[in-house]
Amino acid sequence: MMTYNEAYTYAAKILSIVLSGDIKDELKICFEEYLKIPTWRVTTYPDHRLSRDEASKLLDYLARRARREPWQYIVGKSYFMGLEFQVDKTVFIPRPETEDLVTYTYIMVRKFNFKSIWDVGTGCGAIAIALKRMLPDVAVYASDIISLRLARRNASNIGVKVHFKRGNLLDAFAELKVDTIASNPPYIPSTRYWDLPPEVLYEPRTSYDGGTDGLEVIKQLIPQTVSHLTPHGVLLIELDSTQSDRVLELAHQYYPHACILKDTFGKPRFLVTSKRDITLYPWETLRDRFMVGLS
Repeated sequence: MMTYNEAYTYAAKILSIVLSGDIKDELKICFEEYLKIPTWRVTTYPDHRLSRDEASKLLDYLARRARREPWQYIVGKSYFMGLEFQVDKTVFIPRPETEDLVTYTYIMVRKFNFKSIWDVGTGCGAIAIALKRMLPDVAVYASDIISLRLARRNASNIGVKVHFKRGNLLDAFAELKVDTIASNPPYIPSTRYWDLPPEVLYEPRTSYDGGTDGLEVIKQLIPQTVSHLTPHGVLLIELDSTQSDRVLELAHQYYPHACILKDTFGKPRFLVTSKRDITLYPWETLRDRFMVGLS
């Protein structure tokens, strides 16, 4: 069997071939998350030998990453807003960009003293659970057309109560009215789907493919929200940065006030729309202040 040092060197060589950029985090995930070998043990006991099971798992991890399977599916977990979520191939892997959607939603709920949130298309429950953890006194609802098994398990593991129900878009809670609706719907045009990174192609296509123009789901979602928001409620939707003008035009057909907010990388990423004038507030500045407070 390989020693710790030999195994680490071998893993670094393989990962540097199949992946671009810095592989330090990837090596840490491989050893600490999958092999359950803390990196301090590798450096402290470099001549200690892997067990047969550890060697087998190392080769399994490297083979799957060489095929570009996401590390989140290999280890069965992902991290979002500082929380750990179980994931598998039935759900979308939550992305750092979507943390901005959570942050904007949190700020608006606090600013307007809202009492309820609905996460539409919840997947593993990341958005809903993170918001409930941040806003324990707010009622949080979450729905998806897929099985909610993982979402419910994640809520239980993290220790929050979210009202989950299976259904297509807003059909899940047919009579529900809430102060806030947040959604990260599929928005990639079908023609661009196969151009996505190899890791993404392991995830459910329905989480990404938004039809011919990428707006198929968003076109259904926006008009449906009108009857499910309270009079001064707010809708927030994540979108592709190239779609902002078209989505804004669509939103103005149903809401008097709408704007596009940027993500932390400066890209137009989120639609915010309401019957109240939400354009009066410096949301991006408030987001930046919130993020500084977390650091």
